[in-house]
Amino acid sequence: MADKLNRVTGADSLRKFFDSPYMGAYSINDGAEPIVTISDVMQGKITLEGGRKEDHVLLYFAEKSVQGMSEVKPLVLNATNQKTLEKLYGKGADVLRGKMVKFYVDPAVRAIGGGTTEGVRIRPTVPRVAATGPTKCTVCEKEITAAGNMNAAQIVEYSRRRFGGEMCADCMRKAQEQAEAAKVEEESGRKGDVENAPKPESGAES
Repeated sequence: MADKLNRVTGADSLRKFFDSPYMGAYSINDGAEPIVTISDVMQGKITLEGGRKEDHVLLYFAEKSVQGMSEVKPLVLNATNQKTLEKLYGKGADVLRGKMVKFYVDPAVRAIGGGTTEGVRIRPTVPRVAATGPTKCTVCEKEITAAGNMNAAQIVEYSRRRFGGEMCADCMRKAQEQAEAAKVEEESGRKGDVENAPKPESGAES
């Protein structure tokens, strides 16, 4: 019996079919330098090529996709990128959350076992966000201002990528809480449907 195959169409690079749960040079379009926002820093054992497991630190990002990167995956943090982040924002994980980084593909990264290969690198400069006048939140209509470790322009950029529009920090927090509450309610409803489903009668008539 022949294998069932799907026809490949479109103009995107075929590198996307060399899938991995983690970011690689294949994740970035040719010539692109995508900008993303760090949402979390995690550490633990991950499965690499060949099935081997190793301890690594991973960066997670707020965006699901950005210009130049159709799918934003976690980045396995290597020593080179770690040093770049430290120079940009300082030591520790707490200073990284909410910060923006710009990626590029280095064609001459030293490969394990010798030789060179393509690799993802972080630009050693803080990404510039276009300077604009005051921006109003599309939800509460108040002026968007700095909050936490992010200035107003960064919050505007973050909200556009995360929620598809300009939102202040308070409205983003409320939107996230509502989304989480809706998810809990949906899961609770599914559980209730299962519990209330008619149960088959036991035994048989004589």
